[in-house]
Amino acid sequence: MLEANEEFARLVDIPREELLGRPSPGDHSRYDAAFRTLSETGATRRASTVFRTHSGKERAVDVVSRRLEFAGEDVFLLILNDVTRVRERERRLATRIRRQRLISRHGQMISTGVDLGELLGATLELTRAELGFCSIGLLDDSTDGVEPRLVVGPDGGGLVEAADRHRRTWSRGDVVAEFEGTAPARDYVVCSPLPGRRGTGHVLVGRGLGMCALNEDELDFLRSVTTICAAALTAAGELAA
Repeated sequence: MLEANEEFARLVDIPREELLGRPSPGDHSRYDAAFRTLSETGATRRASTVFRTHSGKERAVDVVSRRLEFAGEDVFLLILNDVTRVRERERRLATRIRRQRLISRHGQMISTGVDLGELLGATLELTRAELGFCSIGLLDDSTDGVEPRLVVGPDGGGLVEAADRHRRTWSRGDVVAEFEGTAPARDYVVCSPLPGRRGTGHVLVGRGLGMCALNEDELDFLRSVTTICAAALTAAGELAA
């Protein structure tokens, strides 16, 4: 590395003073080979690549590479344009469109006479897979407290306990955060009431391990799922309008 500007240093997440003098941008890192491949010929080349920095951040870049002569030696000039945010916006849009189609398909199943348990099971399994939950359940009231109506995943007991902690809060109608962090176990619980319900039951509860809290796109998807569950239960006569 003969020279690098501060923008490049920030992009690869390595201080500029540590970059200069290195045999390559990544010093045999995972993105080192990608940069070398882009500069194999003398002609100007344009390409795109994705790499992870030493701190674990993923970067998407458009690269222009060219071989030059400098002081009698061949050198390679690399110009990188960070397109990480653009790619992320494109990815989020594609994900939202795909999820909207899935939600629409499950919603249409309500009017086709599909068995309620089958519809709810398929909808919750879709939610578990999309949001990365290790378990998810739709919980309902009983005389003994909160019992699972339908649970997908291995953590049925944990789901009941999670909903039970929120039972009195739901019945008071208080506003509750959509997720509750439990840092020591590096897991989190998501509790969402079905639309139109403020009783102690019909709460959608999901549990994830070693994950971050849901982002806005994921919360929107979760709200759509609760709407489908409420509509399915109403159509089956098991949820008062």
